[in-house]
Amino acid sequence: MKFPPSKFWNYSINTYQLPTIERVCLKLQQLYDADINILLYCCWVGEKHILLDEKDIEKLIYVGQPWQTNILVHIRNAHHTLNTSNVTLAEDVLEETRKSISEMEINAEHMAQLALEKAINLRNKPRNKHLDSRDCALHNLQHYFQQLKPSDDKEANRLIQEIIFALPSDNTTSTQPALTTGKLIRT
Repeated sequence: MKFPPSKFWNYSINTYQLPTIERVCLKLQQLYDADINILLYCCWVGEKHILLDEKDIEKLIYVGQPWQTNILVHIRNAHHTLNTSNVTLAEDVLEETRKSISEMEINAEHMAQLALEKAINLRNKPRNKHLDSRDCALHNLQHYFQQLKPSDDKEANRLIQEIIFALPSDNTTSTQPALTTGKLIRT
């Protein structure tokens, strides 16, 4: 499929390959039903020193949820079923089907990200000049998890910290974001 250029998609591809990011994002998806695209979006805008507020997160969830519940979850289920069932087809047919389903999943993720990228006009969002980009990403992820209302705040915080530590810092001499002791934000 031919997609329009997307800075968010490019960021996501590069970031998802960082050590621990894929594993932690999948764990957050499994434990708390987190949308990996929104996790990556929170980090992407954090890199731009943009702080998301509650309304921004609500908008991202509103835009992302139909993709997750109506499309992506079904593609993932099909992929899982194909990998775990005793289908009696030739291996080359199974492999081609797996490849097709994986391609459909990547295309659907790409489309979901394009929708998220357009959900918030980032040109209208001020840049925070006082916080490191990882601190901004942490702020955004905490606001996202505030909406998810995780049953285990401590574990959610620990996993969020793993994401933050995997992200590059604005200050190469810094090894950790300033806000690492923070708890999930509660209102």
